[in-house]
Amino acid sequence: GDCELRQVVAWVNDPELSAEDLKEAGIHTRAANNIVSYRNGPDETPLTEDDNYFDSVQELDDVYFVGPVAFEQLVAAVAYRCAFPVESAVIFSPQPYDDSHLVRAIELIDGAQRTVDIAMYSFRDYSILDALERAVNRGVEVRFVFQSAYDDRSSPEGTMSAKLEEIGINVRYVNKIMHHKFAIVDGPHDDIDRAYTGTLITGSANWSYSAGTRYDENTVVLRGAGEVLLRFQKDFNLLWENSRDFVWIE
Repeated sequence: GDCELRQVVAWVNDPELSAEDLKEAGIHTRAANNIVSYRNGPDETPLTEDDNYFDSVQELDDVYFVGPVAFEQLVAAVAYRCAFPVESAVIFSPQPYDDSHLVRAIELIDGAQRTVDIAMYSFRDYSILDALERAVNRGVEVRFVFQSAYDDRSSPEGTMSAKLEEIGINVRYVNKIMHHKFAIVDGPHDDIDRAYTGTLITGSANWSYSAGTRYDENTVVLRGAGEVLLRFQKDFNLLWENSRDFVWIE
């Protein structure tokens, strides 16, 4: 199917995928070596300027020794990524608080088992703050890129950034306007396969009472949309790796 073939291309383009990984998945040694060699480019080293990522299934099919049997094995290795149904919901504001995107965010955070990554322009909802504290207390790792932390850093005491750090959340900021409003729950923070079971909540709405109950906003919740979650995780990681620490509690 189209999903499986897209996932095959995505998989072989992963710079961390080695020929040994392909061979463990049943791919013939020559096919495995040729796939990785083609992707890594003339210098045979991943993540360098001459990398030659596959743009299509046809380009992969043209690699020497990659034939029908290799494709069957490649598809079998990634088929699980297409086994999870995509679930989606859209919440429009304004709504009564109990029907708002804020309550949906609380439900998702309360269901988190491993990680929550948040990039938020404005955050003032204390019920979500309580949910985040519950998550931290049960061992969930929470990372928060917060626009307000840029201003809060000059006088941190009593700010929302400080309150987040006080409950055990690492807060960071970037040196320009960060206008995102999204969170990734149990996504591919440290395991790429979790993109296919994780949940994304994103849209125009901040996490504030007014955004939920007064303003015209939209919020989309997606689960199982692996390619979408991977793109959001990549952008979050870029923000995180190039951010500054909000210094309040070590």
